[in-house]
Amino acid sequence: MKLDKESLGLLLLRLGVGGIFFSFGIYKLVLPLIWVGWIPGWMMPILPMSNNLFVYILGIMEVIVGAMT
Repeated sequence: MKLDKESLGLLLLRLGVGGIFFSFGIYKLVLPLIWVGWIPGWMMPILPMSNNLFVYILGIMEVIVGAMT
């Protein structure tokens, strides 16, 4: 299979973006307390769950998105 420059560029871009989502998702699952500080103050009272659970859910979603790309 031969890749031209455009196809190779798109493949590298896709792998890079997927890797970023995957790594940030894993980081949120491993150290959620660091990421709780990034939740905006106005959002904390309206969340229907704890802040840690919200970060865990975001981490799981980012790992899934990163694995799909």
